[in-house]
This record gives sequence, structure tokens and C-alpha cells, in this order.
Amino acid sequence: MNDEILRKFLKFRFVNILTLKQLNLLKTSEINLAHHFSAKNKILCKNLGNNEIVKIPNNVFRNNSKLSTLEIKSNKIEFIDEDAFKGLANLKTLILSESRKLARFPNLSGCNALEHFRIDRGGIF
Repeated sequence: MNDEILRKFLKFRFVNILTLKQLNLLKTSEINLAHHFSAKNKILCKNLGNNEIVKIPNNVFRNNSKLSTLEIKSNKIEFIDEDAFKGLANLKTLILSESRKLARFPNLSGCNALEHFRIDRGGIF
């Protein structure tokens, strides 16, 4: 994907795509999580691996109540806000692998359906 197409795509918000079930955004230069994912949608699986995500803000997935799989591996995550995963009652798989700069374990309260959590090769000991 050339830079111009990528810039246009990253400005797009997933607002009115109510039929989209799976979203893979891999190896982009930047992703503004709050801009792209705060809108209500029915996406079940999100793969945001190999990006430049540094922070996961509070309530960024609040309108994604149907989300069952979230992969945010191989990013530059340094900080996850306290309520970043709030409202993800149907989340079954969360992968935060290779978050080498992440120093604090994320708050997963409210993720009652969580079955698979992977946080290997990171900065948390």
C-alpha cells in the first residue's frame, strides 16, 4: 500500500460498516485507536499487530461489545489506561505479545469471557 493510500485509509472511521466482522490492520505506520474504533460496530475480531501503537486509552473499545478476539501484538505499547478494556464482556482472546516497553499488567476486570490471554515476550516480569 503506498503512503498516500495509507494516509487516506487511516483517516477513515469504521462508523457505518455494520456488517464488518473481522478487521486486520497490520504494519501501518500509525493508528489512532480512539479515532478509528470509538464508533459502535459489530466487529468480532480485530488484529492490530505490527503497528506503532504506543498507548491504549481508556474506553477505546467501549462500543465494541461484540468483540471476541483482539490482537495487539508486536507494537510499541508503553502504557494501557486503567479502563482500556472496559465493556469487553464477550472478549475471549486477547494477545499483547511483544509489548517490550509495557511495564504494568493491564486491568482485565470486566473481561469475564476471557479464555486465552497472551502477554509473552514483553517487558512485564
